Amino acid sequence: MKKYILTIIICTLTTLSYAQHKLGHINSEELISLMPEAKQAEAELENMQKNADATYKAMLQEYQNKAIAYQNDAENLKGASLEARQKEILDLENRIGQFEQSSQQQFQEKYIELLQPIQEKALNAINDVAEKEKYTYIFDISKGNILFYENGDNILPLVKKKLKL
Repeated sequence: MKKYILTIIICTLTTLSYAQHKLGHINSEELISLMPEAKQAEAELENMQKNADATYKAMLQEYQNKAIAYQNDAENLKGASLEARQKEILDLENRIGQFEQSSQQQFQEKYIELLQPIQEKALNAINDVAEKEKYTYIFDISKGNILFYENGDNILPLVKKKLKL
């Protein structure tokens, strides 16, 4: 009988401890997409990409023009002139490759520079809401790690309110 009562007490305490957990979820990608700062960052990154694309296209056009001119003049060029034109085309090829690499690196650095403060602001708002509303766990459903959730609150409306979105 004592074991039976002890089992009931343990089950009751376990149930009570689970009942104290408050679960919530949020789609952080959706939240960030709603933030004006994210829209400004996206516009800035698009502008940066357009400028890099324009420069890249101009470099390619220059390369194509020089390659065509070289092919047309190759029969008439001899010795140093031929080598100089070949070197010029090879140098331009190298510059195009370096430009591609550096522009991609600059884009990634700018992306991180612009996105980090936005993510921090979103995370701070999520933490503030979770603390104020006494949530034990907040799951980010945008990451795809949660396969099923039935009991839990979507805190996106509360965080949007906190951020005045």
